Amino acid sequence: MPPSPKAPLSVSNENPLYPFASVWLDSCYQETLLPGMPWHVINEELCDALAILVRKQMSQMQRASILAKMLGDSFMAKYYPDVLRSLSHMTLEHISDDDQKKLALEASSWLKNQLLKAARQIGCLPDAGNTELSEGMKQFLKKTSNTFRVGLHREHYKQEQAAIVAVKEDTANSDSLLSQYSYEKLPGIGNKHAHQPLKDRDSQPHHFRDHGAVSPAGSTASSSRSSSISSIKTERVRATIYNLDKKPLHPSMTSKSIELIAEAIVKLLERSPRRFSTVAKRLNGRLLPTKLRSYMWTESLYKAEREKLAYGVNVEKVVRERFGKTVARNVGELKIPRATRSPLHRLIENSVVEMYETVPALASCKNKDIMKDAIKALNVLYVYDKTYQPYLILWLFPLQLAFTEQAESVGPEYVYELAMLLDILNSSLFMQWKQVYATADIVMDYLRVGDRELYDHLCAISQINSEVNAKDFVVEILQKERQAARELLSNPTESSNLDSQQLLSDPRNYIRKWTGEGFVGVLDTPSILFIWDQLFLQDWSSTVLQDFTLVLMLLLRERFLLCDDHMAMRLVFLHEPCKLLLADVQQAWLLLHQNVPYIDISRCNRVKSVFLDDNDDVSLADL
Repeated sequence: MPPSPKAPLSVSNENPLYPFASVWLDSCYQETLLPGMPWHVINEELCDALAILVRKQMSQMQRASILAKMLGDSFMAKYYPDVLRSLSHMTLEHISDDDQKKLALEASSWLKNQLLKAARQIGCLPDAGNTELSEGMKQFLKKTSNTFRVGLHREHYKQEQAAIVAVKEDTANSDSLLSQYSYEKLPGIGNKHAHQPLKDRDSQPHHFRDHGAVSPAGSTASSSRSSSISSIKTERVRATIYNLDKKPLHPSMTSKSIELIAEAIVKLLERSPRRFSTVAKRLNGRLLPTKLRSYMWTESLYKAEREKLAYGVNVEKVVRERFGKTVARNVGELKIPRATRSPLHRLIENSVVEMYETVPALASCKNKDIMKDAIKALNVLYVYDKTYQPYLILWLFPLQLAFTEQAESVGPEYVYELAMLLDILNSSLFMQWKQVYATADIVMDYLRVGDRELYDHLCAISQINSEVNAKDFVVEILQKERQAARELLSNPTESSNLDSQQLLSDPRNYIRKWTGEGFVGVLDTPSILFIWDQLFLQDWSSTVLQDFTLVLMLLLRERFLLCDDHMAMRLVFLHEPCKLLLADVQQAWLLLHQNVPYIDISRCNRVKSVFLDDNDDVSLADL
């Protein structure tokens, strides 16, 4: 009896039977090719339409030779057998290799356009004049959708069963280890090791005793012992899930099934990059799963570089080589042992430690590894182009969260990868500072028109007890950027002769802090990732930053109206955004795009304010 066919040991994207390098997704793809499936009807109609469109090109042997290689012998034998026989006696030796590559590139681009044209003609793709799909295409899409859905559910079930088996095995191993602990060595029963960490207790010698009959207090001891065993199991489960020696950067905000779908979308996008903009539009307003986030962010970052290079160039390779060569050259010029220890190493290290102590989002994800990676990446970036500013620590943080899975796969090059991506973000995507300044003016103008009460209140209290430390700002830079923003907006409404104190106490300064830091300095981790997802999905449009700034102002409206001076307003700007719920931010964002009145958007905030009486002994920080 012959052996049953098996999938190849190494699945490759070059294998037409396994285009996605994913067993379950490739299985769904192969199912659509089975005899009797709707695809064969679509394929036949598509080939007929394409054959008509390429007919004129077949009269020129040189072009026909190149097109024949792309169309394949079966297509040529069916539609152009005479041309195929003629080409068998023809060679392109008289054309140089460079010219052949150029001709092949042009032919490939032309053939793709003709294929799209043929697809529209037979109703496979909607166009401006005909938005209806053909019946055959509708049947194909329906069958493919069902096939994908069944395959997804099957794969999800397999993963669930594998997880159950893994948990049973882990429980058996835990019970085996628990049997090595004596009654006295369990925590909470009065032994001298009870308050030692589990790791230290594991290193102590084991002593076993026979406790004999149970005393009258045995039920209590037994209950304590049972509770202690449960405590150890819980601790071991936590150590297994979270790997306490290496604390996770942030808790998972997705599920296994969502990540499974995300992985499938990534595979499909890798095969069809042109669908990127379509997928991005469909994901607008959603928090991206982990795998999809790293892919979408990477594509958006390299898209900015791709526009600067010639078509067909491997952008990632070019950018990496350029970055690596520049860093290597500058290491020699600076006479330092390695790029991760620049002349500003101590300054960067102290700044990173301070940021992770004071910024809410960074403090919640604080661990040794992420801080070390941040320090090294910022040192590499400084060596690359002598760039360092404290806000870069905040910009780097979301990149570390998005690409944390690459830390183990890439190895020591991970920090160089982070530095390179941060450089692309800084130089190509993040808006210029004059635009950051202009964003504050635009948002305040929105409030002046849509919520005059909040606007007037902020303007009034900003000048009350406005003891602003001028060292916190560089007045000259603010004046210069303010002038640039006014020129950008052509907005002469502001008075140009504000004194330094008025300039520093303006609520616009806090809005500029929000946007200039990418909201990382004031929000919690889930909200930061959600906002950055939307920014990457929309190519870091300044409109997205303006809308999110307005959303946060409206969600904090009730807090602002409780303030009676500048210091209270300052506390709300700097300490209240991190208390907002992600679901509230999402809801407010969607309502803003539905042109809902501002007062209704402000009610999305479900974290209620604390109303204080004059006799309440509560500090202002509790607002």
